[in-house]
Amino acid sequence: MQTIQSLTEDKLSLAIEVSGLLKSRIADRNSAKEGFRLANEEWEARNRRLEKEKNELQTALEKELDRRSSDWSLKLEKYQLEEQRLRERVRELAEHNVSLQREVSSFSEREAENKSVITYSEQQLRDLTSKVEELSDENQHLKHNLSELQKKYAVAEEDQDCIKRNFEEKNKECKDLQKSITRLLRTCSDQEKTIEGLREKISEEIEKKPPLDKFDKNVTRLQMEQLRLTGLELALRREVESYRLEIDSLRHENINLLKRLKCNGEEIGALNFKLDKEMWTRTCCLQNQGLSMLNESTQLSSKLLEYIRGKVGGHFQEIKQGMEVLGKGLDEQFIVESDMKIQGFKRGTEGLTRSLQTISCLLKEKSNLGASKSQSPSSNVNGSGKLNHHTLEESLRFELKAETLLTSLLREKLYSKESELEQLQAELATAVRGNDILQCEVHNSLDNLACASHQLKNLELQKSAKQYNEVLYLICREMSFLISLAVVPSRFLGAAVMPSHFGCQCTTLKKDENVDRLQSDLQASAKESATTRGILAKVSQERDMMWEEVKAVKGEEYAIEFRD
Repeated sequence: MQTIQSLTEDKLSLAIEVSGLLKSRIADRNSAKEGFRLANEEWEARNRRLEKEKNELQTALEKELDRRSSDWSLKLEKYQLEEQRLRERVRELAEHNVSLQREVSSFSEREAENKSVITYSEQQLRDLTSKVEELSDENQHLKHNLSELQKKYAVAEEDQDCIKRNFEEKNKECKDLQKSITRLLRTCSDQEKTIEGLREKISEEIEKKPPLDKFDKNVTRLQMEQLRLTGLELALRREVESYRLEIDSLRHENINLLKRLKCNGEEIGALNFKLDKEMWTRTCCLQNQGLSMLNESTQLSSKLLEYIRGKVGGHFQEIKQGMEVLGKGLDEQFIVESDMKIQGFKRGTEGLTRSLQTISCLLKEKSNLGASKSQSPSSNVNGSGKLNHHTLEESLRFELKAETLLTSLLREKLYSKESELEQLQAELATAVRGNDILQCEVHNSLDNLACASHQLKNLELQKSAKQYNEVLYLICREMSFLISLAVVPSRFLGAAVMPSHFGCQCTTLKKDENVDRLQSDLQASAKESATTRGILAKVSQERDMMWEEVKAVKGEEYAIEFRD
């Protein structure tokens, strides 16, 4: 009986222990299921957020691509309209040319008829006036020879006086330059003497062998003095070279004055023609520049209005974090481009006003030149003696004024070209900056995608590791439980072991299914990230193509302006 009671007590204790183990196992299983459910929910929420971010990024890129394509389509339509207008203008000019040719042909026919009548009348007159013309020609020839000799004599005297005055002035300048050169040579010789004296002092001090500190101080002082003297020597040599260049320039000026005196003002017409041509080309260039600036300012104002409207509409919508970063990058690019264009407009308006002022001043001076030139012949008709004394000086004055006007116009043209080059450099810098901004945004988006993919991989590895550890833990517990129950009879053990094996198999099957599902989700997310990267690569290629087209169009525009 005692053994039976002990056995029953053992059975009861074993049953209690088995029930406790089963309860603990059920609690562990429930906690594992709850943790797995929470991990799945977190995984699904993160996948949904990544899909939303991907869709928002794709929509932003599509909007940007649509906006740029619309801008380029508008520019293409504008250029096509301009080409059509130019073709119509060419057609009109061709028709006008045909009508003018017809009129010219009719006028040529009439002229031929009139010439035949005139030739018939001239033949009648020639016979009557031949004798009178011979006598008058002889008389006029003699008078003309006499007047030419008088004029040549007066002009030669004036040339001689002018050359003497110029020679005296240049001789004085040469003497002054020679004096300055001798003074500079004296200063150079004095400096050389001082240098020699300093060298002698150094040699004496070295022979005396003073202490090292004093010797170093003297060496440094002498080196400083030597540097100062070398600087003075270089300055004096530069002055000598400048004086030599001035002498050469004065010689060339004397040669040019002699040549102009020999020509007697025959180049004034050519200079006036060059001046008129340069002024006409400059006015056409300014007109084209003003029109292009007005068109660009209107386009920029329309773009700014669209940008402001888009910003006002965007304040009422909720924007995610990734889209906020991309929008900020695009806004920065647009702000940089608009700021550059506004500064270019300011510089262009300042240059345009300056050039217009210079052109107006040049026109006034040219009109004054024409008035003075027109007054000079009338005054010379009234007094022929003054003509013989002042024709050379007036011709030189007119020529110098025309040359000064031409040089001022060419300087203004060079300044405008330099300002255009600066504007092009600024536009290039802003374009590079915008390209860098877009590249940074693309890299940031790629980095975000890479971080998301790495996070997904880490989560997958963590979940798989957790599941593997849980399975190992359950197997170990089941093995320990089986070992502990090896002593118990099979009829008591069978009811406890079978459910444990069945539960373990169910958990492993569920975990395998979850792992497979997570792997499939990871593959799908990897495919979507690859597609987004392909879209970004295509967008970057299209952007580069657009930049190249912009550069080509700008080159064509500048070539057309240069040809105009």
